[in-house]
Amino acid sequence: MKNRKKVNEGLRNIAKNFEEQKNLDRSLQTEIANEYTEIKIKPDQKKK
Repeated sequence: MKNRKKVNEGLRNIAKNFEEQKNLDRSLQTEIANEYTEIKIKPDQKKK
């Protein structure tokens, strides 16, 4: 029973980490999209 408890705990941690990673990826995608938009709007300023 002790092993099953550890496995369940491990699975919960993995699920939590996965959720955090998803949120991180989403905010990273937003950041990249914002930077890309800035580059498209002011291309001559970025080239210098």
